[in-house]
Amino acid sequence: MKLKELAEITGVPTSSIKFYLRHELLHPGEKLNATTARYGHDHAERLELIKALRQVIGLSLEQCARVVTAVDATETVTTVALMGQVQTVVQEFLGESPGPSSSGEGGVGGTEDGAVRADAPLSQSTRLTADDIVDAMGWLSGTDESMVALDQELHRMALWGLAPRLDSALVYARAVDAVAVHQLRIARDRRGLEEWQRMADRGGTSGDESVSRDQLAMYVALGVYSYSRFLLKLLAVAQGSHARSSPGEKEGGH
Repeated sequence: MKLKELAEITGVPTSSIKFYLRHELLHPGEKLNATTARYGHDHAERLELIKALRQVIGLSLEQCARVVTAVDATETVTTVALMGQVQTVVQEFLGESPGPSSSGEGGVGGTEDGAVRADAPLSQSTRLTADDIVDAMGWLSGTDESMVALDQELHRMALWGLAPRLDSALVYARAVDAVAVHQLRIARDRRGLEEWQRMADRGGTSGDESVSRDQLAMYVALGVYSYSRFLLKLLAVAQGSHARSSPGEKEGGH
């Protein structure tokens, strides 16, 4: 298909497509002559991924580039690693995974504006770790990125005096375990997550019989983004509900 047809099919303006081509988020089409190129199903899938990352989630161009670079690295980035990298990018966007630590001058554990640094020293023996939770739940380790992100979050909570004990952490772990099982069951029902991974590893890119790495990346990105927001808002509703149902709050109590 030509550029105009690609724009019509995907709903992405030709000016935006050219912009993505210039920034190498979209690979060039097959040159037909000096002014015309032919585009395929893989270009349409990439544009759907970019639309999800840019318009639905709101990622920056640099963050989108990190995702599509991982998608295209079929020789060096496995499907599981791809999922982990997409999760990391979206979690960083949501503020759920700390970026590189600064070297502020606010003293041990501090920055110039008094903020707590994620790399401030803390005795490892006194801190709950991701491995502790994984072992207690009988889980296999998550992706490397997710394990590091959880460790960093636990570290920050400890610095703020909010470190959970293992028994408290397991309350949350059991809840999210049920959510994870449910999400994977939905994915399997819709296509089969294992089949998605297997097909993506084979490099399938088109047709009803294969699922591309672009589609897998979009599924993971939208899942992390939407369900993180959903769970946070649902937790707020549940907390408010239980607060209102407490004896002091019933029937207009103060």
